[in-house]
Amino acid sequence: MVSSPGPSEYQAAVLAAMGPVARIRLHVAGDPHLTRLLDELDDDTWLADRTAVAEDLGTPPDVLAVLAADPDPDVRAAVAANESTPTEVLDRLAADGGADGWLIRATVAVHPNTDPDTVARLAVDPDPHVRQAAAGNPRRRPPTPAERSQAGLLAD
Repeated sequence: MVSSPGPSEYQAAVLAAMGPVARIRLHVAGDPHLTRLLDELDDDTWLADRTAVAEDLGTPPDVLAVLAADPDPDVRAAVAANESTPTEVLDRLAADGGADGWLIRATVAVHPNTDPDTVARLAVDPDPHVRQAAAGNPRRRPPTPAERSQAGLLAD
């Protein structure tokens, strides 16, 4: 039997900073049979809890998909940075135009699970931070002339 890797130092610090009730919520939210409890975490007072769940590598994909639509950009950014986030969820986050959307798109651009076509689209993003992040992803393919033209980057 292969054991799961332990939490990163950052995740361990978040867990340590959370109170016992919040830690219980985190573990309950990670249970695929109890994901409906995420509705109770929808209030802004639960932002730290939602962010911690979004950062947890053990969070089920369906929960990450729900959190990817969270109104708070910090939660969406945490989903984008989670190594367990599925490609389909990253593709949705790559279109984030909300508050701090550039940061979320840049995080998606460097994610190892991001589809190469999505990385190519991010390589011609209007924001230079996103373009730079996409340029560093080894999975990226060169953008097509049509993608470059659509983004107005033919001179790049």
